[in-house]
Amino acid sequence: MIDDYLKICLLKANNNYRAIQILSGSKENLNDGVCINSHMCIERCLQSFLISINIDFRLIYTVNELQKLCSQFDSHFNNFDLGTLSKLKDKITSEEELYFSSDNEAKKFYKTAAEVKDFVFKKLNVTADDLKL
Repeated sequence: MIDDYLKICLLKANNNYRAIQILSGSKENLNDGVCINSHMCIERCLQSFLISINIDFRLIYTVNELQKLCSQFDSHFNNFDLGTLSKLKDKITSEEELYFSSDNEAKKFYKTAAEVKDFVFKKLNVTADDLKL
């Protein structure tokens, strides 16, 4: 049994993942949406892990800082290549830079989000069906 706060965080991560699946299946170029939702999914999964072990974190952490904190409790988190994801997300969302992500970048984001989500959900022994409110 998971508490409501953790359940909501995992549900949001899962919703981001579902959005990635829908956006990546579109015939339109929605790579930016795939990348942004992937980043949010990863961030929420890392936060969920920390919530599950009662580790306080501030929402201002970057994905890389969250990964480093998670790795202190489970070294497997070091296996995920999150190095450039925050920088790319910042380029995509920048109002000053008109940057559109490529198909390869979107595929990398999607793959990484799937890996992180699958790992965290398995680690917490949670399925999408467990997240019904």
